[in-house]
Amino acid sequence: MDKVTLFKVFMSDEAIEDVSSILKSGYIAEGAKVEEFEKALQDWLGNPFAAVTNTCTSALTMALKMSDVGFGDEVITTSMSCLATNQPILHAGAIPIWCDIEKETLNMDANKIEELITKKTKAIMCVHYGGIPCDMDSIWEIAQNHNLKVIEDCAHAWGSTYQKEKIGCGYHGDYACFSMGPIKHFNSIEGGIIACRNKEDYERAKLLRWYAHDRKGRRTEVRWTAEVYEPGYKFNMNNVSATVGLANLKYLDTLIGTHKANGTYYDSNITNPRVQKMKVRENSESAWWIYNLLLENAEERERFVKLMTANNIEVSVVHTRNDTYKLFEAFKRDLPVLNQVTPQYISIPVGWNVTPQDRERIVKIINEEF
Repeated sequence: MDKVTLFKVFMSDEAIEDVSSILKSGYIAEGAKVEEFEKALQDWLGNPFAAVTNTCTSALTMALKMSDVGFGDEVITTSMSCLATNQPILHAGAIPIWCDIEKETLNMDANKIEELITKKTKAIMCVHYGGIPCDMDSIWEIAQNHNLKVIEDCAHAWGSTYQKEKIGCGYHGDYACFSMGPIKHFNSIEGGIIACRNKEDYERAKLLRWYAHDRKGRRTEVRWTAEVYEPGYKFNMNNVSATVGLANLKYLDTLIGTHKANGTYYDSNITNPRVQKMKVRENSESAWWIYNLLLENAEERERFVKLMTANNIEVSVVHTRNDTYKLFEAFKRDLPVLNQVTPQYISIPVGWNVTPQDRERIVKIINEEF
């Protein structure tokens, strides 16, 4: 019986072939392939103001800077995420203010945001956890009422939709940051993108990712001479990653379709009352990067893990809540819902590698043996 893994890296044959020519070309840094890839992603998102970066973490770091987040400022965020979401807040010298979550989605609870806002608050950073869209209408309204920026961590949300519009299209927040890391819906080996709401932010993002220096600006025969007005980063993508991304992008709709089909199958067929499924808001659609379940308690979760492992099905807690790490110790606050679900939640395989036979077997085990 083959093992059903939680994640599997997708790599197209075209990517393997195409990257060979780039490696031999002598031009592997940022160049024409990066521009081509960026344009293809803009077209896919339906947002002409999206700039590629070397990672999603870099995109989030830039989003914080573009939101004017600095030393002593506060960012309302969620602890239920990868460290990549919240470490950039510390690097900015800012303070993460943990917002509790919704039990039904594991996303930030928009009803609990307003009570956390102070004079120091500069931004709200939300995560579409597992691919389930957050309550963006409520988050955006709160942000507008208090003159705050909205940063979306969309690392799980390629192809997720909110109010029938793609996450990252430019309508839901100020900055939407995606990951093209190895185990995401598709990958460029490593990569990220920051999708902005307007052209001005997009142009600034393109500058910031390369030392805030305009590589297409004024230049002599021997050097760039354009002025630099603020400190930037070395966050640009390279031609190798862009080439891999371009080849793999051709399969993105198919990959997302498989994730969604598997998630929909679980939604319809997991009927064991000892297992709680996540919920997706009306007029929204999850891309199901991971499919989360809640068990009754820690003991039940341990029993579930042992059962699935014995059946060669990989399950796991994908992310450790960030506020339990020592580096965030100074920012602790009570999060009752997150406290409740922490020993309960578990992720099961839902990715492009999960076949109809695999998902049927998983459901049968959950319904009949657990």
